[in-house]
Amino acid sequence: ADRVARFTIGAVKKGLPDGTTMRFRLVNGLPGLIVCSPDGHLQTVAFEIEENRIRRIYSVSNPDKLKHLTPREEPLPTS
Repeated sequence: ADRVARFTIGAVKKGLPDGTTMRFRLVNGLPGLIVCSPDGHLQTVAFEIEENRIRRIYSVSNPDKLKHLTPREEPLPTS
């Protein structure tokens, strides 16, 4: 699961604009990421893990569903 998560992060980072931040957080109780673009657009990615394997990946970018999140807080560098 760790290798797949790292691969996913690396793949996602390639398509992100400069200034994008990522934070590791629990997302709906699952390990995941909060991604914030320089313009403030948020996206979450959550990983459902069973028996040390990622079984499902959930991604949400609907602003109405993410308005409770803070755009920038303890960012992880994307480069």
